[in-house]
Amino acid sequence: MNHASLVDAILEAIDRSERSDRQISISSCGHASAVSNLKSNRDARLSTAQALCEDLGLEIYAGPHRRELDVNAVAVALGLAPHASLQDLLDVIDRLRGSESARRALRDAATLIQRGVEQADHALRSLQSGR
Repeated sequence: MNHASLVDAILEAIDRSERSDRQISISSCGHASAVSNLKSNRDARLSTAQALCEDLGLEIYAGPHRRELDVNAVAVALGLAPHASLQDLLDVIDRLRGSESARRALRDAATLIQRGVEQADHALRSLQSGR
C-alpha cells in the first residue's frame, strides 16, 4: 500500500464515520487538528496514521498480500493448488497429522510465513526511519 492509498483509506473511513473530523481527531490523537492536518497533507506521520486507524477500526499492514501468504503459500507447501479452500487445508493437515511429511510441510509453510513477517518488519522500520 503506498502513501496515497493509505491516506485515501483513512479519509474514506472518516467520511463513513458519523463523528465530526474534530471528534475523531481528539479521540484518536488527543488534539483537534489531526484530521484537518491529514486532509491538507500537513501531517502524514506514521504515528498519526496508526492512531487514526486504531480509532476508525482500520489496520495498517505492510508485507506480502495476506491471501497469498496465508492461504496460497501454505496450500502449495502442503501440496495443494494455490487457491485451495481452508477446509481443504484442514483436511490435508488432519490426514497428515503425526507423519514426517506433515511436519516437513508445516515447517515449509512456517518458513514462508516467517519470511513475510520479516518483510513486514523491514517495511515498517523503513517507514519509521523515513526511508
